[in-house]
Amino acid sequence: MSDMSQEELRDMWNMLKEEREEKHKTASVNQLSNALAKRFQTVFIGAIAAFEEEFGELWGKDLPPNRGDKREGELYEKWQNVRRKILNNGNNQIRSALLELENYEISKKKVMMKWSVNNE
Repeated sequence: MSDMSQEELRDMWNMLKEEREEKHKTASVNQLSNALAKRFQTVFIGAIAAFEEEFGELWGKDLPPNRGDKREGELYEKWQNVRRKILNNGNNQIRSALLELENYEISKKKVMMKWSVNNE
């Protein structure tokens, strides 16, 4: 190392710094993407759960399979179609939002902690 000039050391330091910053950006994007996807899912899955809780009795939600009447079976099938559409739309919106993030440079704020040593 002592054979390296100050300029070479500075260049090496700058290269390492750039690599660290690039890794930080990549980790930041991944962390934000995962957090946003989870929040989107919470919204539409929570809405589905709330609807099922309030209206599930219409299609015999608490009954064993094939124990409801014809009308409950029809309502169940309709609900399954609506549910599938909600999930597909929600997942499509997640994918669109994540693709949109690729248009931005994102860097999470770094947390800095200072430690003091008290020599007594």
